[in-house]
Amino acid sequence: MIHKTNVAKIPSQEMLVIMEAAWAMAHSDGTIQSAEQQFLEMLARLAGIDLSLVEDNANERDMLRNVEQICDEISGDEAKKLLILTLASVAMIDNHVDEEEKALLERYCKQLKVGRLNLKGFNQMKLAKQVMFFFKRYAGQHAQEHS
Repeated sequence: MIHKTNVAKIPSQEMLVIMEAAWAMAHSDGTIQSAEQQFLEMLARLAGIDLSLVEDNANERDMLRNVEQICDEISGDEAKKLLILTLASVAMIDNHVDEEEKALLERYCKQLKVGRLNLKGFNQMKLAKQVMFFFKRYAGQHAQEHS
């Protein structure tokens, strides 16, 4: 699943939604840990997305409650994969997945009809590096399209 994700197929609007959902995941327990904030900043920078825009959109749309709406905006299988991998990575980045994060991830998996995700099967650092790789590749491929 991870190594076969083709980020070139993900439209920029869906990438923004993925970042908004990641921001909501980091805030799902009511506080954002330093590791989560740094990871979000890195992902936004790698993808060429303004994190303040992500925060504004996520707050305005109440991302924690609107999982169904968010999932409706993710159409392709590639974007669905990256969304779930990104959310799992954000949940795991501080080396602690709390109940709110687990519940939110389960809601996304259920709504996207991708089955359950067993976080115990993932190495946190490998997953984070893989997600960063996809974000960087996304930015590179979309920069070529616009030049």
